[in-house]
This record gives sequence, structure tokens and C-alpha cells, in this order.
Amino acid sequence: MSHRQRLLRGIETFRTLDDAEFAQIESALTRHEFDAGEMIYTSFRDDDPTGVGKNALHILDSGVASVTLPQGERQVEVRRMAPGDAIGQSGILSGMQLHASVRALTHVVIYCLDKSDLTPIIKSRPEVGHQMCQALSDHQAVEEIFMTPAGLQPAEGDDILAWLREGMQRLHDLVH
Repeated sequence: MSHRQRLLRGIETFRTLDDAEFAQIESALTRHEFDAGEMIYTSFRDDDPTGVGKNALHILDSGVASVTLPQGERQVEVRRMAPGDAIGQSGILSGMQLHASVRALTHVVIYCLDKSDLTPIIKSRPEVGHQMCQALSDHQAVEEIFMTPAGLQPAEGDDILAWLREGMQRLHDLVH
């Protein structure tokens, strides 16, 4: 298995692809390098430094990058990306725009995949698209937990769905 294919196989959304489909999207990956401080991705301007477009997946191959979100007049870091991390899964799959910026903190190498490179697979096997949506939904639910402060996270061993229901009941003052 090639290095690029290992990167792709590490992305939960792609877990239902077969070997031929992995090979297909691997051949479509484009490699880009950024120096520390350079913008990798931002939803706040029309031009994309990679030239891939907003509906693209960005997979970090080496280096460290910072993901920030706007908060008032400033950008707040919400996550650091390390090798193997990806951003843009919802954009490549459903066109949902990520309202964030990604900046290289060190020298960074990323691989990009445009949504048009995924389209033939989804058209030929629609069930794969449905499975990818479910995997993305699961991934986003887990990521939301990681962005929740420790004191508000579910206790170890608790069911995530039960944790969410309890939060809903507290928030909306619901009684069983």
C-alpha cells in the first residue's frame, strides 16, 4: 500500500471504499507545500491557495497546522492538525462549507482531493455515498465531543446518545 493510500484509508468517511476506488482517488490527489505562517485553506475568500476549490478534502501529510474560527474581530484556534488529520470531509461529500481557516504552523505538506474526483464513485455506487454520509455523521458527533470542555463531556463509559439526550433535557427543561 502506498503512503498516500494509507493517508486516505485513515479517513473514516472513506472506510467503505474498495481497493479499486481507493486507487482511483489516490491517483487524483494533488500535493501542496506551505511554509510556516502560510494560509492553507480559508472559507473567507474566493481564491484557494491550493487551486483545488472550496469543496475539497485537505489531508495533512507532514507538519502542524492550526484551524481557527472567527470570534468577533479575532480568530480563535479550535484545533491543531497533525499528520494524518483531514479537514473538508463535509465539503467534499455534501458541499457544506467549513467556516474556518487553516494556517501552517510549521512547513506543511498536504494532499488535496476535489469533490469532482469523488463524484464518479458516488454515481456508480450510490450506497457508498449513503455509507459515507453515515460515517461522516459519526465522525462529526465524535469531533463535537472533543471540542466540548472536559467538564461537560460524557463520563467514561456513558453512551453518547444518552449523553446528548440528557443535555437536551437539561437545556430545554424537559421532564421524563
